[in-house]
Amino acid sequence: ANTRVKNVALVDCTAELFLEASYSSPVFISDFIGQNGGAQTDGCEYSTARAAQFRNVSTASDFLKAVALTEADPAASINVNILADLDFGAAQSEWKFISEAAFEIRGNGHKIKNARLTETLEAADVAASDTLGLFGSLKGAKISGVTFESCSVTVTLNAVPASGKFFVGLLAGYADGGTALTGLTATGCSVTVVVTASGVDLYTGQLAGENAATILDCDFNGVIVSATP
Repeated sequence: ANTRVKNVALVDCTAELFLEASYSSPVFISDFIGQNGGAQTDGCEYSTARAAQFRNVSTASDFLKAVALTEADPAASINVNILADLDFGAAQSEWKFISEAAFEIRGNGHKIKNARLTETLEAADVAASDTLGLFGSLKGAKISGVTFESCSVTVTLNAVPASGKFFVGLLAGYADGGTALTGLTATGCSVTVVVTASGVDLYTGQLAGENAATILDCDFNGVIVSATP
């Protein structure tokens, strides 16, 4: 396969592929080990199943490229390995993420700065989703080692979802029980909701509007939440 590979790490027989930013197509572990399904190498059994794929990102634009790949092929579940602080304000890059996509983000102690999501939601929008956050809804996701600095979620809700409920948080409207959040911090962040529609049951939170995720060593006290009315 004509692929660019930063490095291949084998940890407890789990293959993790850390890919160059120019990488743009799906990859299988068999492409790199030169083995057929079931072959044995160094005591590990390999198959042609797709391995965990990590894309190294050092800039906001790199991050958005990784998101674009996931949007084009959600089954790829391309994950992100952050190598430097990502400043979406300096890059003048519009924050974008694929709601409910399976993913893992390893922050390695770096920051996501000035990520801002601003939405005005009408009837067609709330018919499609009743959750909002930087990552939409977190379902089976893993995020670790990230500081969110000066990030914001701002939403004007002009219609009532079919459920009558709407969920908003900095990271997600909803985080399910399969999600794991570890070593995350938020500072100087905000969640702002303006509701013009009547009859909406609003759920807001610093991290998520409704949370069932496993949380370890996280501090979201730096998120100011406000809702009107």
